[in-house]
Order: sequence, then C-alpha cells, then structure tokens
Amino acid sequence: MDIGLPKLSGIDAAKQILTLDSNIKILFVSLETSHELVRETLRLGAQGYVHKQSARNELLLAIEQVLSGKAYVSSDLGFQKTVA
Repeated sequence: MDIGLPKLSGIDAAKQILTLDSNIKILFVSLETSHELVRETLRLGAQGYVHKQSARNELLLAIEQVLSGKAYVSSDLGFQKTVA
C-alpha cells in the first residue's frame, strides 16, 4: 500500500483494513522516507515499509519477511533491515 492514495491516505486505509481483520498483513511501498512516518506505519500494525527507490532490489525479500511473520524496513531508510 502507498502512503499517498488519492482519496484516503494509506495510513487511514490501513487503519480501516486492520479494524476489519487484524490478521491482514500490510506492507507499505512509498517514496516517503521520514523515520517518524515509518514508525507510525509500524505502530498502527503494518508489518513492513519499502522505499520505492529500493523496491526493485528489496520488495521480494520484504514480502517473504512479512509473510513469515517478521517486520521489514528498507535498508536505505537507516533502520535495521528486519525490525522484528
């Protein structure tokens, strides 16, 4: 999911989705690089955050990590590669 959706922010959409089913795994893919924004997505229940500029090299790994129950944040954002 992207942060910048046209009618509803990705964060608000994720909140709504997770209220329907808290078992849904959400992986954000966005150009946004703010550490606070990344933390906010993880706090609300997303399992991962991939920077769009890293998606070509990291998206498959991020999906694998999230599906295996681990959190993932792109390496170029200054977090540990897996945060859980």
